[in-house]
Amino acid sequence: MSKFRYILFFTLCYIISYSQSESPLEQSRNDIIQSMTDVFENTICDYYKIEIKNSHHAIKRFLADSGEDFRDYNKFKKIVTPKTAEKLNESLTELRDYIWITKKQRRKKSGRLGLEEFDEATLSQMTPRTIRYYKKMQSNDNDLVLNYFDKFSEKLMLESNNEDIIDLILTFREVPNDYPSIIALALKDLTEKDFKNSSVKTFIAFELYYSYLNLQLQDE
Repeated sequence: MSKFRYILFFTLCYIISYSQSESPLEQSRNDIIQSMTDVFENTICDYYKIEIKNSHHAIKRFLADSGEDFRDYNKFKKIVTPKTAEKLNESLTELRDYIWITKKQRRKKSGRLGLEEFDEATLSQMTPRTIRYYKKMQSNDNDLVLNYFDKFSEKLMLESNNEDIIDLILTFREVPNDYPSIIALALKDLTEKDFKNSSVKTFIAFELYYSYLNLQLQDE
């Protein structure tokens, strides 16, 4: 399916899906997501000493730093606050199986096989190095990562109205990525209008802030 047809397809599905009023569960989830985005926005505005009304400037600087300074977690920790850590922990429970899924779930959704799913003939042809690769990959199967396969991502793609973000989400469905610097580089052409878009803010907040923080905390 071409990208244009795909975008048209998910747009129609989204409109049909959201034409009815949101359920209490969906509203609760959206409230948590918005609260997390707001806390992120306030946190980076405080860090860069920028007024909240000009938060798009702070988000732009954060994006640039995500591709450079914040690759060092010790520097990134300077913008981690008790409030953002609290919000992350809350979401790992309240938004489990909605925004957050396990790496094993992500692997299955993307159609990639685990070692135990190969037949004996295929396994016998694998080199020891390949088998070690699969075992290492599956050793973190229970780690939580962002879910780019369901309603959350469909909403981001439609409401961000940004081709770079759409391309990233579609790519993440096929090739997982846990490197903020690569994502920051892919978003280097965002405009001032994009930085003011609420869904773009949400994408940056979750992909470059909360997801990275969660990844680091899981590795500690």
